[in-house]
Amino acid sequence: FITEPTKSFNTIYLASDPLLVEWLDTYENGSIVTNISLFVNGVTGDSLITDTSQNIYSNFGINSIELNLPGNLPQNKKYIVKITTSNNDIYTSDGYFPIQNNVQPPSSYPPGGKYVKNTGIRLQSNYANNEIYYTT
Repeated sequence: FITEPTKSFNTIYLASDPLLVEWLDTYENGSIVTNISLFVNGVTGDSLITDTSQNIYSNFGINSIELNLPGNLPQNKKYIVKITTSNNDIYTSDGYFPIQNNVQPPSSYPPGGKYVKNTGIRLQSNYANNEIYYTT
């Protein structure tokens, strides 16, 4: 099993819409997420979700969950998302990324982005045509 896979992010544009979080879980399809935490400038903030066993769907070993982000998240702060599963596996976005509410992403980002095998979390905002914005 792949432990602590990571993915480096550049800028991710989020809105108050649900945030789709995906993580690679090749050998443990449908594993239960027990906690999803948001870190602000390296300091643990409020957990976004606890015990999400009813909210996870899996497709070809890639698990997904939608988060409803608090609408009052400060803009232009640095955040990290950390996922803990029932198997005590930890997935984390490797590096800080800024949350910018209601900002149109630059058109230079490729629609859909890229998902790289053996890397950790993919984040997708429902804002701006469900496109995924990160660099590989």
